[in-house]
Amino acid sequence: ERTNWTNEDTLNDNLGHGTFVAGVIAGEDSECLGFAPDAEIYAFRVFTDAQ
Repeated sequence: ERTNWTNEDTLNDNLGHGTFVAGVIAGEDSECLGFAPDAEIYAFRVFTDAQ
């Protein structure tokens, strides 16, 4: 599920921080599991790239 609470038109993670953190938490690669590979990820955008 993805929710955008900003006035921007996209939910893209242009800085990469949220994508990186989601991978650390819920990564499912057989070589490198995340901390909680069975977790469900919900993406919420609350800040713009400029904030």
